[in-house]
Amino acid sequence: MRNFFIIGGLFCALAVGLGAFGAHALKPHLDSYGLGLWERATYYQMTHGMAIIITTLAAYFFKTSRCFFVANLLFTIGIFCFAGSLYTIALTNIKMFGMIAPIGGVSFMAAWLLVFIGCFKSSSNIVIPKGA
Repeated sequence: MRNFFIIGGLFCALAVGLGAFGAHALKPHLDSYGLGLWERATYYQMTHGMAIIITTLAAYFFKTSRCFFVANLLFTIGIFCFAGSLYTIALTNIKMFGMIAPIGGVSFMAAWLLVFIGCFKSSSNIVIPKGA
């Protein structure tokens, strides 16, 4: 699970960089539709990069990892499919890449459900530090 801290952090750092790139370097080259796609892609990438980090922490606190591990895999797939397809459409204007986005959306939804299940299933095992 430790590797997911790295993956989540890299996704977040990349989202910041891609957001800045879109706002400064791509702004003169993209129309409002393309810029909107780019912004939505960076938003979902950042949100789910943070979700990977938080889910990794949850695996530690709940002393379980199976649901959280699979959730993190699905978050990663979702970022590549959803955000990746939006970045590609924004840059190429080939709308056919939009067929990949629902795979990412379904991956995100399944991951969030697994986070819920993982927390619910393990609620009696949470480790609360002393003095908290």
